[in-house]
Amino acid sequence: MMDSVGAWVSLAGGILTLVAAIVAITRYFTLQHEKSARDALERKNDTLAQRVAALNAEADVSARAGEAARSAKTDVDDRLRKLMIATGASGGSIYLPVRTMRGDVHGLAFLSLEPFSPETQNLRNRIIPLKSLAGRCFSTGQSVAVANVEDNPDHYARANTLSDYQPSTTLNLALRQEGDVIAVLQLLSRKGEAGFSAADIGRVEAMLGELPKLVAAIAQMPDYLRMLGLAGDGRSDEGTILYFDLSNSSLLLQELSSATALQMLNEYFETVCDVAIRHGGSVDNYMGDGALVRFNIPRRIADHERAAIEAGRDMVRAFEELKSYWVATSPRFANIHFRAAIATGPLLRATIGHTASQSLTVLGYPISVAAALCDLAPRTRNIILISEEVRRAAGDRLTATAMDPKALGKASAFTNGAFELT
Repeated sequence: MMDSVGAWVSLAGGILTLVAAIVAITRYFTLQHEKSARDALERKNDTLAQRVAALNAEADVSARAGEAARSAKTDVDDRLRKLMIATGASGGSIYLPVRTMRGDVHGLAFLSLEPFSPETQNLRNRIIPLKSLAGRCFSTGQSVAVANVEDNPDHYARANTLSDYQPSTTLNLALRQEGDVIAVLQLLSRKGEAGFSAADIGRVEAMLGELPKLVAAIAQMPDYLRMLGLAGDGRSDEGTILYFDLSNSSLLLQELSSATALQMLNEYFETVCDVAIRHGGSVDNYMGDGALVRFNIPRRIADHERAAIEAGRDMVRAFEELKSYWVATSPRFANIHFRAAIATGPLLRATIGHTASQSLTVLGYPISVAAALCDLAPRTRNIILISEEVRRAAGDRLTATAMDPKALGKASAFTNGAFELT
């Protein structure tokens, strides 16, 4: 009996010892886990603190830059007013160039505009075409006095309507910095006021002083476009566009009922867009039997040009598989083909449209390139065309055949070369 009790006591003691050991081990691992969690939280807090400090520093720099920009703009406005008083001009402007994402100048915008009134401020945020008196002066670099503005074919007459200012004569002066034309100074007179002539060009140039230098400094500032009222809230990022459509898709409507044709088109979109999405693309919008897919915006992809190329190839394969079922419905559907074009470059994320119906999208010349190349592509076979920029980014990793530059048509306005993926 005593032996049995002793055995139970020994067993109970062993169990208690084991339980204690388990508790100790569990506590140890719990403490280690809590320590790891605390360390991770501290690291996260340190990272967050560093990020906050960096953002504060950026905000401080931005505030100082903004203050410097405002100060420089005020100085330019003041110098323009003094020039107007000295020359007897009743109107005056300083134009800066507005550039495309590729760096080409496509118009001018007002840096400074006098007199300041609700009517003249209607011209703010307006891009003045290069086919204008100021635009011609900027493009040619030749300062010119125009005696009768109304009779000049280059006069931008819409500015008269918007600003309620009817000029009689004008002096357009090319502002230069280190030999390059950086801006245009325009002085205006109304009927009945002393006008301008070619003899005034040298006289006004002698009065410029530091004005060209100040204007050149503003053009280099980060807030340059914001000062012109053209900055908006969009973000510009590098990205790749894949633009695709179907050739001869009207055959669907000719052979089938509208409901069936629509069902097949939706099936086609589901098929090829699924492929694009798997490769990291985002469908931006649909256009008839085609769509625009963007890569690297907003979803980041390290090699977005390559991702778009692979997506295009797999989209062709997926469409061919789908088309085999279509052809079983009607042999005429063998004449329907998939066309795609790929272009890369800076893209602007923006909200666009009527205020009652706006949408988020992207803007930029790669879209024009891709659309032009897709429109250029043959309609008798499946084909993928890529721009010269995409070919260069992809390097030696793909095989492509150069197109004859003479065959580029209107696409030559957007890219220097195009290639067909083989």
